[in-house]
This record gives sequence, C-alpha cells and structure tokens, in this order.
Amino acid sequence: MGYAQLNQRGHGIHTRLFARTFIVEDDQNNRIVYTSVDAGMISHVLKRNVIRELQKKFGKIYRYENVMISGTRKIFK
Repeated sequence: MGYAQLNQRGHGIHTRLFARTFIVEDDQNNRIVYTSVDAGMISHVLKRNVIRELQKKFGKIYRYENVMISGTRKIFK
C-alpha cells in the first residue's frame, strides 16, 4: 500500500497497533468473529494466515465464512 522505495528499511515502532475482537455465539454454538484493527487495510493473505493459526489451535470452529477482519484508518495528530 502506498509508494515505497525498495532500499528503504523500517525499524522500531512508529505507532503501536491496536485491535479489538468480538466473538458472538448463538444457541447452536455457531460463532461469528469480528476484529477491528487500527491499520489502513487488511489483506487476504493476513486473513488466511489468521484463520490458519486459529484452526491449528481450535480446529474448524473458525472459517472464512464466520471470521471478519476489518482495517480502520486511525488519524494521529
């Protein structure tokens, strides 16, 4: 995202990243996950990797159909 110079290397923390997750479960134990991340955008690769890690830990409870990760651009002054 944005215009980068290939020789540019980042280091340290410019601003900390914050996220909040809500998991809602109904009477039949069906779950929906909503995560809001203070980032400009969320890529398909990130969602795929998050779901892969969740499935390693919890099995098939979390899938593409019931996990949403949303990027929200935070304005710093």
